[in-house]
Amino acid sequence: MRKITFFAAFAFVVLMSSTTIAATPTGLYDVILGSATTMVSVEATNVSKQTVNVQILNDNQEVLVNENFTNRADFIKKYDLAKLKDGDYQLIITKQICRITQPFMIDGGYVQLSELEKQTTFFPAFRLRNHKLDINLFSEKYGDIVVNVLNASDEMVHSVTYNDIFLLQKRFDFKALRRGIYKVQVIVQGESFFYEFER
Repeated sequence: MRKITFFAAFAFVVLMSSTTIAATPTGLYDVILGSATTMVSVEATNVSKQTVNVQILNDNQEVLVNENFTNRADFIKKYDLAKLKDGDYQLIITKQICRITQPFMIDGGYVQLSELEKQTTFFPAFRLRNHKLDINLFSEKYGDIVVNVLNASDEMVHSVTYNDIFLLQKRFDFKALRRGIYKVQVIVQGESFFYEFER
């Protein structure tokens, strides 16, 4: 089996029997089909030693595999899928900054990865200093990004939509808000992320 790795921003590359997930310098991931066709190998170079979670789900969203790898700069984990029935599955790799979802199917005992259905979800980074909140978010696709601010009663106190962008770098000044607990909701690609803070 031949393995070729490309350094790019979280991109899947399908080449022969190898599918490579390349990441930023904070982590490199490879998903490799073994010669037995039922063996999938997940390899990671995790320079920052962040916790990496690996899951395999079936078509009913039932978790078949759920493993965490902590404080490890490098690891190789092989999964033998020979006992799985024919059908659709998902391999999900999650770390602090993103989640990579790689759908695959088993047909006649053979594992097939689909490059076109791969999804990378980057998580927004929040940084609160005094009454100012910085939000940084990179999206794999152009689209609308919505930022909502909710009070403790989940009432909307502020909302803004940024149209057709892939990079959000904004600072919000909440000095004018009354004292209390607030929650920031960031909606991107149909998924919501929350950050709670006290003013």
